[in-house]
Amino acid sequence: MNPITDDDLILFRYRDGLDAARLADIERELAVSPELRARYAAIEHMLAHIDAQPQPQADADLGARLWRQLEPRLAQAGVTRARASWRDRVHALVESLRPQRLAWAGAFALALALGVGFYAGRQSAPAVDAASSADATALRVLDAYVAAH
Repeated sequence: MNPITDDDLILFRYRDGLDAARLADIERELAVSPELRARYAAIEHMLAHIDAQPQPQADADLGARLWRQLEPRLAQAGVTRARASWRDRVHALVESLRPQRLAWAGAFALALALGVGFYAGRQSAPAVDAASSADATALRVLDAYVAAH
């Protein structure tokens, strides 16, 4: 059996993060071990004191205050804050491409599409084997014979 740690006792108090078997093991050990009950009572006292404390309020101006302090340091280091949206980034990328490269890319895409189309057309043609050709000839001869009769 695994020893019961303080973390296990904290999770046991809140009934969070432990499976049912582990919860049952801790309850069984608490019933028989006075030392474990004393540890659990101390943990419960500490957690009750912590839970009674008021919740800290989030600072609404924290992000702006941090940037006011960081921007001068970043400017000295030569780093600028990225304010461009994804549209601006895509536009800058397209503007940075040379027209010759775009023309070559278009020609390559067209050649690739033609090659794929040619290959697909060749693969989709039905294969004719000798047995089916002989059967077709035999059927034509039979049709001609029956028609003449």
